[in-house]
Amino acid sequence: MITEQTPNRIHRASSQYGSDRAHSYSIGNICGNVQIYPAYGDAVEALVFRTYGPWWIDLPSYREHRQGFFRPEHEFTSRDFVEIEFPNYVYRGESLNIYETYNPGSVEVVYIGQDDPSNGHITWHEVWRFPQDFRICLRNDDEILVRNGRQQMNDLFPNEIDSLVSSMNSLHLTTDNQLIERINTKHSYPPAARFPRILKIPLDGSYPFPFKFIRIEFDHSTANYYIEIDTVRLCGDTSVVNLSHSTPKSIPNKPIEQTNFDLTKLPFDILCLINSYLDLRSLVHLSMTCRYLREQSLHALQFRSLNLQPYWNRITDQSINAFFSRHCSQTRWLSLAWTQSIQFDSFKNLLTNCSQNLIQLELSCCQYLTKDSIQTIVDNCSNIQILNLESCYSLTNFDFIPLQHLSHLRSLNVYRTKIDFRTLLPLIYRNREHFEHINLGKKFQ
Repeated sequence: MITEQTPNRIHRASSQYGSDRAHSYSIGNICGNVQIYPAYGDAVEALVFRTYGPWWIDLPSYREHRQGFFRPEHEFTSRDFVEIEFPNYVYRGESLNIYETYNPGSVEVVYIGQDDPSNGHITWHEVWRFPQDFRICLRNDDEILVRNGRQQMNDLFPNEIDSLVSSMNSLHLTTDNQLIERINTKHSYPPAARFPRILKIPLDGSYPFPFKFIRIEFDHSTANYYIEIDTVRLCGDTSVVNLSHSTPKSIPNKPIEQTNFDLTKLPFDILCLINSYLDLRSLVHLSMTCRYLREQSLHALQFRSLNLQPYWNRITDQSINAFFSRHCSQTRWLSLAWTQSIQFDSFKNLLTNCSQNLIQLELSCCQYLTKDSIQTIVDNCSNIQILNLESCYSLTNFDFIPLQHLSHLRSLNVYRTKIDFRTLLPLIYRNREHFEHINLGKKFQ
């Protein structure tokens, strides 16, 4: 029997506009029944993330945190995420219905989660990515099939352009298109017509496991104001059915074009420069072609800048210990943002191999961090200059105390953490000669 259910718990989230002490503009507003739809506009009952639009890329603090990661990762465009849990397992999914009530059109990726009750870990499987086909349900219950991400106002709402333009002009909102061109995004500007809608993401019912966890990632870089979500409904069969033992479908790799050009004849410095233009996945694929290219592709110099955030779902203890720890002896910029379920020993092994060369460490939303993890950072990364612990709300204020021994910090991000002034003041004082940026945001309660 096909049923609809709304979320009952937030599992993880990257940010939120509102306070943890209140319900206004908080992530938790996505749980529960419809409260806003079919109304359109700003509402305190909605889910609202902290940022929007392209404006943040010109902030000095943002440039500070991104300038070291020069290896291109153009396929990764997500800016925020939320992981939600539903009351009942779905055995055959039909659709995920997202109620967009303000500045719609920013949903980027949808995952379903396979949970392991024995350890509490969730394995995420991608089921949809923009601009794959989706449907839009309007207030009059009409459904529109959208292909190739074509969701411009002229395509969907030709009879309502006048009212739309008037509403946009009344808000006096502008977005710098030159800024949009400088960031990675698949969404157009404006991202969608300014009307309430239900975004229906199709779910393939052939997955061999029941699920009740959903992860939604957003790319709101083209939005000219905050995006807001009323709620989410998971539509599917909650009755027990026999499931096949097939594995979820994955996105096929693009075929490699054949060429007569011999890369092995190039000198080391030229090949090193060429490899620097490859994303991490392509670099690893190149290393599998022959012994010579393996040595060149996996040289430590290729890992001076190591951004693992685009691969958050694939970073495990095994991948760290068997691969990355062996190649990061020259790593100076390291991002583990959004990664999950990494054991302390693996984390310590990685930082130990990076040693004193590391000057930047990105750890936003890494809930596996402990007091020992912070101590490991201090012990092995004494020259760290840029440290991002955003939304690491599993750490207590006392867990941050070892950071007081760092003396070269220029930028610190402790947005939405439990750190307080008793720990911050000695830390700031010790680094007073170098400090340029600090992000306090809101304290997590």
